[in-house]
Amino acid sequence: MKRLMVTSFVLLAGFSGGVMAVCTAPYLDANAVGNLLPGNTVCSPANCNQTTCTWQEQHRGSGASGTLWDYKKGASDPVDPTKQVGNWSIASNGRITHSYTGGGGSFTYAVKDNGGGSYGFCSGAPGSPEIPFSVKSGVSAGCP
Repeated sequence: MKRLMVTSFVLLAGFSGGVMAVCTAPYLDANAVGNLLPGNTVCSPANCNQTTCTWQEQHRGSGASGTLWDYKKGASDPVDPTKQVGNWSIASNGRITHSYTGGGGSFTYAVKDNGGGSYGFCSGAPGSPEIPFSVKSGVSAGCP
């Protein structure tokens, strides 16, 4: 996620009067995060499709680290193609860090399983908003 997305979620949480979910434990451990994200595409908000997704990030690689790609409009789109935007890594405590190139910064999240294929990125700060997402298997296409 880009810094703009994180800022937007924080601002929306402040103006929404508590409509957005607030992150609370329990969070997934390193094994569960390692089985969920590597080699798959994260779609936000949860259960969106290509036209309704705010962002679609592919976690290419396996194990505890890899490259982070913004799907955009797909690899063959001449105007807004898929491109690498950074790297990701999973720590032994289950936290995932997204490190963006080009001055985008690094962001570390706990991952929460909300059931029904819905998950949330949580910054861990008390009262922080949950950034909802779902997971599409594979990295060859955008979100369903």
